[in-house]
Parts: sequence; structure tokens; C-alpha cells
Amino acid sequence: MKTLNLLAIRIDGGTQTRKELNTQAVDEYAELMKEGHQFPLMVVFHDGSDYWLSSGFHRYFANKKNGTVSVDVDLRQGTKEDALRFSLTANKDNGMRPTHADNRYAIEIMLNHPVWGKYTNTMIAKEIGVTSMTVGRVKLAMIEAKKLKEFSPQKTYFDKNKKEIKINTELFKKKVVEEKPVYDETEDQLKELSTTIENLDDENAKLKDIIPFNQWKDALTLKSRTYKTH
Repeated sequence: MKTLNLLAIRIDGGTQTRKELNTQAVDEYAELMKEGHQFPLMVVFHDGSDYWLSSGFHRYFANKKNGTVSVDVDLRQGTKEDALRFSLTANKDNGMRPTHADNRYAIEIMLNHPVWGKYTNTMIAKEIGVTSMTVGRVKLAMIEAKKLKEFSPQKTYFDKNKKEIKINTELFKKKVVEEKPVYDETEDQLKELSTTIENLDDENAKLKDIIPFNQWKDALTLKSRTYKTH
């Protein structure tokens, strides 16, 4: 633990891995702090020169709102990238659970990273605390978004009379984006649950087949023994 001046803690390094700050939570935290409630220490990484905030952005702004000058922090040695990596894994265990938008944003950060982006969907899912299906879905959406970005804004065609016709494809691009379904991790979780139920149904069906067979087998054995005694 170390006491730092709040102004010495840097928050401009992109180590905030939530999509956006919850201002209502900041206000609530600030009021609770005034009443004497204790909060977990913010996690800060020191690279030898700068102090990078990794976990506790809502607590940081709550302290700032209250005019706090110095705060006790959980100080760790590491780079700005270390702070980012810890932030990605910390939100899944924080009191304020990340939203679907937060999870998607965190997944995109990892997928865009030169090293972490090479991880498997399962590895990324474990880091952030989501399902591998969610990671796969976000990855697919990113690929589709890239294709749309590379989509030519204008196409040239020729009609049957060889007359040149130019069509602005931005209209089609906008339509595709608007019709894109809203991201919802719940759908992925339901799919996984459905798969699990299907597997259990298959196992139950196999057991139902096995039990009658064993009963028939036992009946034959009993009949054979009865025949021999006579």
C-alpha cells in the first residue's frame, strides 16, 4: 500500500476498459465515502516514471468529486500495458458488474492487440469473464465492420444500352448497419444452455435403451435357470 496524490495518478493511458463511466455510480460512491464507508484500494501500476490507474476509475472520480487530495492505493510495479492487462481481467470480479457494452469493448481491446489478439476465443473469454461464444460473435462482428469500412462508396454499372450508371452504395451500407442485430450476451448463454440440455437428452435416451435391454437380458437368464431346474 502507498499513499499518492490523486493528481499524480494518470488516467489518460487508455487503461480504462469499461465502455463508459457510470456517473450515477460515481455520485453514489462519493456520498458513501463522505459517510465513512471504506472501499477497496485502487490498483495503480508504476513504470518507474508514471503511475497508471488500472482498477478503480469510479472510485478515482468519486474521490475527485469529494475534493480528496491523497489516497491509499494498491501499488504494483509494471508498465502501462501491464495496467491495461490487469484492468481487462479485474472488472469481472468488481462489485459493479460490467455491462454487455463493457464486455464487448474489452473483447475488442484484446482482439486488436498484436499479441493478445492471437489468443484463442476460450483464452480471451477466460481473461475477461465471458463465454467463448461471445468472443467469437464479437470477432465476427469486427470482421463484418471491417468489410463495411472497406466498402466502396460508389459503384459504376452499365445498362443494356451501355449507358454508364453510378450508384452510391453508402445507402446500402447504412441499411446493413441499421439492420444489424443488437449485441446481447444473453443469447450466447442461452445457446450454450440449449446445447447442454440437448446433450443431457441424448444421454437420457441412451440410458432408456440400455435399461430395457438389461431387463430383457436378466429375464432370459432367469428363464434359462428355471428350465434347467426342471
